[in-house]
Amino acid sequence: MPWSSFAYNYLAGGLIFLVGMLVGWRQGQVGLATSRQRRTTLVLVGGFLLVFGMHLALMLAAEAARG
Repeated sequence: MPWSSFAYNYLAGGLIFLVGMLVGWRQGQVGLATSRQRRTTLVLVGGFLLVFGMHLALMLAAEAARG
């Protein structure tokens, strides 16, 4: 059961994140054209991947501890 909620969190959350990135791209805040856009894009995508990775690591550790 925990894996279904994990998948739901990152599928639904990823979709919302993607919509937010598209809004930022349309407004010119996110992209690869300027150094400011690249930095903003890197911070947002990097933060999402960092949270995903930490959550995944904790889920795997909890499953291993449970046996």
